[in-house]
Amino acid sequence: MARMLVLLPLLILVGCGESDGVKRLTVTGTVTFQGKPLTDGGISFEDPTTGYAAASQFQDGAFQVQLPVGEYKVMIEPTMVEVPSRDGNSPPSQRPSVDLPRKYFSAATTDLKAKVADDSTNFAFDLKK
Repeated sequence: MARMLVLLPLLILVGCGESDGVKRLTVTGTVTFQGKPLTDGGISFEDPTTGYAAASQFQDGAFQVQLPVGEYKVMIEPTMVEVPSRDGNSPPSQRPSVDLPRKYFSAATTDLKAKVADDSTNFAFDLKK
C-alpha cells in the first residue's frame, strides 16, 4: 500500500505532459503602442498551416504563452470597457480601452508575425496607429 502511494504522484506528474506529444516552448515578449506598454489586453497566436492557436492575457505590456515551433500570425486586442448610454435608458456599449487600429484584432488583417524556434522565443510588438 505504501508503495502505491509513492507511485501515484509520479503517475500524476507523467500524465500532466503534452498529451499530443508536441514540444511547446515558453514564448515571452512585450506589446507596446506607439512606444508605450499596453496596460492590459490579450494576445493570440495562430499558425495558418497547422491551425494551432493559443492566447494569453498581458499586463503592463508583458506576455507569456506556450507554443510549438512554427510561424504564427499575431493578433492583439485591448481590454473592452463599458460606455454608458447617452440617454441613460439604453444599454451600455463597449469600446476598446485603447484606440488600436482594428487590423491587429483579426488573423485576416494583422501584419504581426512571430517565427517561434528553439533560438527565437522572445518577441517585441510595437503597434502603430
